[in-house]
Amino acid sequence: MDIRSARAMALDRLEGLLEQRELDRVLSMVFEDVFNWIPTRPNRLLSEPEQMRFHQILQALSEHQPIQYILGTADFYGYVFKVSDAVLIPRPETEELVFWMLETIREGGHGAGKILDIGTGSGCIPIVLRKKLSDSWELWGQDVSAAALAIAKENGQRLQATVNWIQADILDKTVWPACSDLWAVVSNPPYIPPSERSRMDEGVRLYEPALALFVPEEDPLLFYRVIAAYAKTALRQRGYLFFELNDAYARQVAALVAAEGFVEVEIQRDMQGFERMLRARMP
Repeated sequence: MDIRSARAMALDRLEGLLEQRELDRVLSMVFEDVFNWIPTRPNRLLSEPEQMRFHQILQALSEHQPIQYILGTADFYGYVFKVSDAVLIPRPETEELVFWMLETIREGGHGAGKILDIGTGSGCIPIVLRKKLSDSWELWGQDVSAAALAIAKENGQRLQATVNWIQADILDKTVWPACSDLWAVVSNPPYIPPSERSRMDEGVRLYEPALALFVPEEDPLLFYRVIAAYAKTALRQRGYLFFELNDAYARQVAALVAAEGFVEVEIQRDMQGFERMLRARMP
């Protein structure tokens, strides 16, 4: 089998399973990252091991497995992160949140501080902040999942980013991270009620960790409320709280944060026009 035939086979088999733009993106990742080939290069035959790998990837994609889990890596903010089904796949919306944090630091002339990411998953937020900020900044990442923290630690080592990792359940006040005088608390917490499961992308619903996705149906703001309460105890004066949001609850989260005593509560839309980010400041 030559590589053009393999690509045609993949197009035929996956058509209808993925939207066209997503299908083009996925096939570009497969053929560029795995087989080092793009359409402008000469056609070539696939070796037997390459053919086996191609059929494995094609079967996994036909079962709706996310391409990032199949390849074991995901791109985020210009860096390549290891991922597994123990962590959420880093997404462009979270890149926008990180950009907003860096913009806040730059515009405010903040020269040093400590930042804690709650529910760090792959560690993408604190690792990118570590890479982008001076050594005067101290980065922390917390997660309840030991498997997620193992991935985060490996990413930190691979990307030569020093981050302090904490395993703790943020819902358990008795084991809240013993951090103080923080410049910022940031979180992309679980925010999807189970009733929304049927409307989710099948790859997300079947393969991404439920622990990092779902909240109790009767309390969709659970993590926002708890994290805002924790942030009040850990932030320094005029410190910041940053959230990634479920746009369906954006206004409710803003009201909750304001009721906790935060000021300058601001919601920002993502590139798709959804209300997906929040920034607030301690008085």
